[in-house]
Amino acid sequence: MAYKFTKTQRDLNDLIQSSAITMVGLVEGEEGDLAFQEYLKEYLEDDTIYVTEGRVINEFYGTDFKDDLRIVSLKYNKLGRLPLIRLEIGAKWFDDFIDNL
Repeated sequence: MAYKFTKTQRDLNDLIQSSAITMVGLVEGEEGDLAFQEYLKEYLEDDTIYVTEGRVINEFYGTDFKDDLRIVSLKYNKLGRLPLIRLEIGAKWFDDFIDNL
């Protein structure tokens, strides 16, 4: 497992293009992002946890999220029943998250 912190518009565009599955406000560790990753492990493209902080979204999209808000995304293999699971757990696609700011 690896963490990648998004910091640039290019990083954000990569998550948008991949339509990464995303949860807003997850904490770091077994009660947050690691549980999210474990729950979806059979659907994931890689073992990277992509973290975007509120300050990055604020900088590029003019929002007013708390600077330390954690937005956690995972890239997934487009096959399987992930769209149904997304609804069950209340996750969003990263591109939908950005489009609805």
